[in-house]
Amino acid sequence: MTTLRAGLQDTRKKLGEMQQELSAAAKQAGSDDAVRQSLRTLQDAQQGLETRLSALTEQLTALKSQPAPTPAAPVAAPVKKNAPAAKKPRPADTRRAAPSLRVARTAPFVLTGVEKRGAESWAAIAPRGYSSLSQVALVGEGETVAGWTLVSAGYGEATFRVNGRLTVLRAE
Repeated sequence: MTTLRAGLQDTRKKLGEMQQELSAAAKQAGSDDAVRQSLRTLQDAQQGLETRLSALTEQLTALKSQPAPTPAAPVAAPVKKNAPAAKKPRPADTRRAAPSLRVARTAPFVLTGVEKRGAESWAAIAPRGYSSLSQVALVGEGETVAGWTLVSAGYGEATFRVNGRLTVLRAE
């Protein structure tokens, strides 16, 4: 009878161990399913990103194949000639004059916005009367477009040098 009890106790112990192993195997199978599901989700996301990359590559190729827009020549307003008024002589200015800043309205493009990427500033410009987002281009400091060189950009405005003068454009 003691041998039967010992055998029964040994069998119960083995049954408990097997139940623990079965429980661990079930948990492992559940985590395998979770890993498979995560893998499927990542593969779907990768496919979506590849599709987007392909579309952006096609857009870039289309933009490169388009000719650059030619800037429209600004129309000069007629100048009225009046009789010259008597002028008083001005005393000489001894201080150095700062470069003149003025707001121009005759740029061959419009400033659509300003973008900061780290320490660099970029001006988003588009031809006047643009109708598509694909016509917007980013110009970095020091780059020139139609004779207009970007000097600095920030807070909704950009300063360009054109014909030796500094001109400020505001985002529209």
